[in-house]
Amino acid sequence: MKRLISVLSAILLVPAALYLILVNLALGLPATQTYLNAIQPDRFAVGWEQAWSWYPLRVELHGVAADGQTATEQWQVDAARAAASISLLPLLKGEIRVHDLDLVDIDLRLRPRPNSEQDQAESSSYFPVIRNRDPAALAEPEQDSGTVVLRIDDIHVRGRHTFWVSHLRGTLPGEVRGSFSLDTRAGRVSLAGGALDLMLESLQIADVPHVTDQASIRGRIEIPPFVISEATGIAALTVPELDAQIDLPVQDLRFLALLTGDLGGIDLSGKGRLRGRVNYSHGQLLGGSKLTVEAHELRMTLSRYVFTGDGIVELLVDPKDTDQADLLVRFDAVEAALMAEQASGETDSEDTRALPLFSGHGLEALLHAETRDGEHGADLGLTLTIPAMEAPDLAVYSRLLPEKWDLRLVGGTGAVKGRMQVDPDLLTLELDLDSDRAEVRSRNRHATTDLRLQLRATLGGPDGTILDLSGTSLRIDDTEFAAVEPSESGSGHAQPWKAEVTLNDAALTLPMQTARHRDWRAPLGRR
Repeated sequence: MKRLISVLSAILLVPAALYLILVNLALGLPATQTYLNAIQPDRFAVGWEQAWSWYPLRVELHGVAADGQTATEQWQVDAARAAASISLLPLLKGEIRVHDLDLVDIDLRLRPRPNSEQDQAESSSYFPVIRNRDPAALAEPEQDSGTVVLRIDDIHVRGRHTFWVSHLRGTLPGEVRGSFSLDTRAGRVSLAGGALDLMLESLQIADVPHVTDQASIRGRIEIPPFVISEATGIAALTVPELDAQIDLPVQDLRFLALLTGDLGGIDLSGKGRLRGRVNYSHGQLLGGSKLTVEAHELRMTLSRYVFTGDGIVELLVDPKDTDQADLLVRFDAVEAALMAEQASGETDSEDTRALPLFSGHGLEALLHAETRDGEHGADLGLTLTIPAMEAPDLAVYSRLLPEKWDLRLVGGTGAVKGRMQVDPDLLTLELDLDSDRAEVRSRNRHATTDLRLQLRATLGGPDGTILDLSGTSLRIDDTEFAAVEPSESGSGHAQPWKAEVTLNDAALTLPMQTARHRDWRAPLGRR
């Protein structure tokens, strides 16, 4: 029995010893690298400082340096360490399968090849120069080299990585895991079981050394099989499935519309820092997504109303009901303005068209979206809350007064607060305007007065045809009127005057055509 065990051990150990000796000797010989690089020297070259294999079909390399070029670009990949296992049986079917690919400290560089000498990009002087490749080499026609199916199961990339792609370069430490598949004939790629834990430490564009603050993303990512040529532009954003914690700077808040779709007429712009969890699939945010932007240079536009300042933007999808989501815009400091209508031929200049409404702190806009089962789109509800604000010029509020009152606001300062709520079938508005030195005009007389306007308006009913102003009131007190033009008798002295008007029951039926085409976001006009 002992003799049999000895024989079997020898049978097993001798081939293993021969493998270790021969394969590791071959990996250590410069002739091996020379042979590999002679296969297609115009397309591919590889070298390493150290290499070994402890068991068949598993190779580990240290100090890897590879470069090459395709018909349209040149590339270079260096790694401190690379290890992989290759399966033999799939090769018989024309498939390359790699297992347990482990890469450490990657340095990736890509340089596009121009189509002609006149087609050189303006930023080409900032492109990387690829080792062993001519930077002036022109692009070549694509050649059909047959079908290649590449599958890499369990990729693990870790360490401190650098990239230099065209005129973009940066540092990206962290880890990436997943399983990758590529079918060259169908142009189909996919990534399964992907996991990310990356931080962007630095980013340089051309000769601008610092273009963004640090950013990080940590979570899972899946890319279902898709054809590259069919997913370009915005369509490419609907391909990945991502569930991750993110922390990154944003230069334009308009990207929120890409995640949410229609914002109900709200246009957001500005820059800041985006933090939170994004759960995203097939172009839609899923339950549990919660994103917060600490924004500066924040600008929110509702039709002709413009709000600017600093604040917070929060996007939340109900964890238990993906069909319900809220977008909250909360201003710290805010200035509000009304963009005046332009006359025909007038140039578009924001400086000359903006009429100040109010300024202060704490304004909030809450947009609630709810999708009904089996229907496209969503029902949107908007609530705008205005705490006490300073109004620098009351003249702009004159449009709130009914035309029949024959009373116009022409100046003065005051305070304003209110709340507007818009649902699919109803608009309600509560607005309070107070001033102790308001300037008003009635017919041909001008006055300074204590003023309190409480506007209460509801627009709803069948087809949105009922405008209810019940509860609206105007009180003016301690008023001093003076004639704009002295009378023939010479009387132009101030006269004490006060008045109060309250609408207890004021429901109006609007013409059907007017109601149907009324845009609730348009500024309230005189009635």
